[in-house]
Amino acid sequence: MRFERVFRIDRSTGYCSVPETMRAWVTTRFGGLETVQHQHVIRVTNLVTFDGALYNPLRRCRSQSFHQAPPPSDVASPCSTLLKISLEEFTALHV
Repeated sequence: MRFERVFRIDRSTGYCSVPETMRAWVTTRFGGLETVQHQHVIRVTNLVTFDGALYNPLRRCRSQSFHQAPPPSDVASPCSTLLKISLEEFTALHV
């Protein structure tokens, strides 16, 4: 098969010890301790580029709210600073 020539799929089981103080939360959030204590992880590896990705079914149960504060306006980001550098200055920095 063509898929197997390019990709490799591995399945492994991870084991996690849930602290007593978190057991009620884990049971409410994930439906039971067993689900968290024995997690199945799928790894897909591209055999040509050696890039890979991990898939864990429990990740779909995590909170989806990602509120991140915007950076302060008085602090320049590295990207905006690099965009203001002229080609001559950039060349001088990397020679």
